[in-house]
Amino acid sequence: MDACFAGSTFKNIALVNLYFLSGLGVDKRVFKKLRLSGNYSIHFLEWIKPLAGESITAYARRIANFIDTSKPFVLIGLSFGGMMAVELNKMVAPQKTILISSASSHKELPWFVKAIRLLPLHKLIPSQIMKRPNSLFYYLFGIKTKEERTLLKTILSEADPAIINWSIDAVSKWGNETIPTNLIHIHGDYDKLLPAKPGGKYEMVKGGEHFMVYSKAEEVSGIINKILDQPQL
Repeated sequence: MDACFAGSTFKNIALVNLYFLSGLGVDKRVFKKLRLSGNYSIHFLEWIKPLAGESITAYARRIANFIDTSKPFVLIGLSFGGMMAVELNKMVAPQKTILISSASSHKELPWFVKAIRLLPLHKLIPSQIMKRPNSLFYYLFGIKTKEERTLLKTILSEADPAIINWSIDAVSKWGNETIPTNLIHIHGDYDKLLPAKPGGKYEMVKGGEHFMVYSKAEEVSGIINKILDQPQL
């Protein structure tokens, strides 16, 4: 039975819980085109209000409270949500951790993300402007269709500016060097925002850009289904 995303938990008896974490400034709607074949219970971990100066690690400790660790589960993180999944992996015991268009350590972050720590220009930009995508935004994310632009505009218009600003700071200061042994990384070979590192171990999507979870949902779904069907790592 194909599992179609609608933001709700399946009514059939689920064998494994899947916990999804969305990217910076976006929410579960970016996952809506995924089609998963299998008997799973889908849960979307929503972003909570960050505390002043809170690190990704400290924030992850609070997010971990929303995970039922008494049952088998898998973490699936998109972009910033993938970094959060890496931190959660240190605290809980998922069967697998799947990253989509993300980074597993600070070494995989591009220079301009790290530079934000030294030059936090985003703090000078009014919050309402931060929530308005522009041509550069569309280029970096690989947004090409009217449907994709409409979705991103809608999601960003409803996003909490405090969470967006905190997330940008937290990513720039992220210092993780521990890569989980049960991690699988799905990445696009044309991701301009978080380019794949040479020699990195990826499940690669040809022509995939940063928004491929939506624009290439069929291919991404196929890879996720293959990963979930494999024995526990």
